[in-house]
Amino acid sequence: MNERTATQLLQKNSKFIVLYPFTPTRLYDADRTLAPTAVTALPSSPKGWNLDRAADAYFQEAGSTAPAAASKEKEAMVARLVALFERFREADGGGDVIGVDGTEALCEALDVAPDDIVVLVLAWHLGCVRMCEFGRQGWIDGWSKLGCDTLEKMKDSLSVMRAELDDPAKFREVYQFTFGFGKQQGQKSM
Repeated sequence: MNERTATQLLQKNSKFIVLYPFTPTRLYDADRTLAPTAVTALPSSPKGWNLDRAADAYFQEAGSTAPAAASKEKEAMVARLVALFERFREADGGGDVIGVDGTEALCEALDVAPDDIVVLVLAWHLGCVRMCEFGRQGWIDGWSKLGCDTLEKMKDSLSVMRAELDDPAKFREVYQFTFGFGKQQGQKSM
């Protein structure tokens, strides 16, 4: 694609800037593989440029390469989270959970007291069912959603979790979570 074609493209349909916000000279250089796909699809009818078709072509082409990279990154993140889980998991037959001793070790590693309110928010994010028990799947899903796969990132996220308590809606969710979380196994009410 040359500069003249890009300029014509931008003149014919200024909405394309929203789709691909680059100057005419940078339109092609920004992404040599995807921009031509979209631009080729634009002049699809003699009456004008078909922006919908171009957008579909662009995002379908992007979708064919992006998931592979995202999948590898997600796999790497899960592997790091599993390694951290195993580090804190109970070795004395606690099953597939981080138990009391592991929770204490986790709190120590995160530089937070086990009775700090932020641990309750953490338990909420990780989908814990009982106190002092972090399940493997909740650990992986929760930390993944938070974007944390190292102890440093986990430590940094604690300040965000603490700030969530200032949001009335989040505070209400955490507050409601505590009732089920605080019950002993088999207990029906508080």
